[in-house]
Amino acid sequence: MGNNFEKKIRQISNQESLLGHFVNLIYYLLANTVIMSLTDVIFAVIIFPILITSSVDNHFTLSSLVKNITFLVLIVVYIVIKVLSAYAINYSRRYRTTYKAMKTFIKSTIIIFASWSKRISNIIRKIEKDKTLQSFKKIYLEHSNFVQRASFLCKILYELIETAYKINDHQITIMHKLSDDNGLEFIKMIAYYNKDDRAPGSFRKKYYLDERNHKPYYHVKIFNDGRSGIKILNSREEIEKRFVFNKKSKDREDIITQYIGIPILDCEGNIIDLVQIDLITQNVFGRTKNEIDYIATNLFLPLCNILKVWYNKNILAELINTL
Repeated sequence: MGNNFEKKIRQISNQESLLGHFVNLIYYLLANTVIMSLTDVIFAVIIFPILITSSVDNHFTLSSLVKNITFLVLIVVYIVIKVLSAYAINYSRRYRTTYKAMKTFIKSTIIIFASWSKRISNIIRKIEKDKTLQSFKKIYLEHSNFVQRASFLCKILYELIETAYKINDHQITIMHKLSDDNGLEFIKMIAYYNKDDRAPGSFRKKYYLDERNHKPYYHVKIFNDGRSGIKILNSREEIEKRFVFNKKSKDREDIITQYIGIPILDCEGNIIDLVQIDLITQNVFGRTKNEIDYIATNLFLPLCNILKVWYNKNILAELINTL
């Protein structure tokens, strides 16, 4: 309900109308701590004399009744203002944090595309020197390492969160779908990044997607489910309910407080990768799933979708290698 109310207020405030401007003015007043401190002083000056005179006058008169009613109305108004002010200040803080994260995200995206531009220029220069097919194959394949690029994405995501939210106890991992020699599909962690640069216990471990062969790990369920929506576990209780803990990575999984899983789809709509973000610090991206989903959808998902481009490039590299 609170999130629907917030969404409705945001829609009204974005309107170029008298009501929209009025809502923005009220929000500015409520979110301004100086104005709210001044409001505290004003209410104290008004309410205190009424409280004193009411306690002295023990006789029931029309004047005392009016004073008591006025006192109650002022108290109710004051409480409503303080509640709305707390809500506005909290929203303002979340907005500033999101804005800072957006700036970091844009910088990260610029770094990625600058790196691509430099690599493409180098490829073109090398191909111009030797225009044979073998030369083209060699040069293209040298610049098509999907695992390296996935590791680079983990690093970018980690630094984005570290810079924007001032934490360093989070971890980024990427699960990738593959097939063995018998055609059986499995997933394994191909990339990670954390503050210690220490490989998670499940790194490179194979998890076959046939659930009959092993425990139903949460990341396996996401691949088997096949749905594209972002997966969010916003509390320790929900993690304990959904996770099947891995002995090798249990030390970290025992202290995770929030989890975000972002499925990446291929051109046919199948999940090929799963970007996982787990947090130890509580409520970094918000308390509710809607708050966390807003951050994940608008900040992390666009950056993670670069994996789809890299995956397609990797497929192209494999085709070129057969020429």
